[in-house]
Amino acid sequence: GRIMFAYPKKEIGHNCPVCGKPLLESDKAIYCSGWSKNGKGCGFAFSKTMTTPEERQALIEGKDTEPREFQGKKGPFTAMLRIDKKTGSIVFAFPTKTSDKICPSCGKPLEEDARKYTCSCGFSIPTAIAHHELTQEDINVLYQDKKTHFDDMVSKAGKNFGADVLLQKDGSLAFDFGEKKRTGKRQSTGNKRSFRK
Repeated sequence: GRIMFAYPKKEIGHNCPVCGKPLLESDKAIYCSGWSKNGKGCGFAFSKTMTTPEERQALIEGKDTEPREFQGKKGPFTAMLRIDKKTGSIVFAFPTKTSDKICPSCGKPLEEDARKYTCSCGFSIPTAIAHHELTQEDINVLYQDKKTHFDDMVSKAGKNFGADVLLQKDGSLAFDFGEKKRTGKRQSTGNKRSFRK
């Protein structure tokens, strides 16, 4: 048979900020007593080794943590830890500021974080697409026409490329590279690659 490891756990005197059940603590994590591996229970759980005592207290109280630097695959980034209201899991949230861009849907100033522009009306779009920084005109054209073209984008391999950028119904963006006929004219072929916000 297999050897199973059991880690000691205890109640910490606080209830889950998501579902209200008692919170448990082990050597490595703090989690809801309703949490389960199959994902059917409450999703509230976080690592003790990846959080500071102040961050743990904030999350237990259902609050965002203070922004700090984290190390990602693409380098360091600044973010807060936040409870996802839909799943109960802990996610990164990026500090926002009011940008100089205007929402094309309702006319309010857009809020900006490290990755995207957002509006209280529900409109959201990345601040950049493949290293192309979106201008106000870019945002307006994408909102109105659902399509635009950029020639100054940069791939993950560091190569310059051009493509149509499509705004899809679910709010995500996709590249359409099309193809060139013998006449030299470019024709869309539906050869799309999604670009998630």
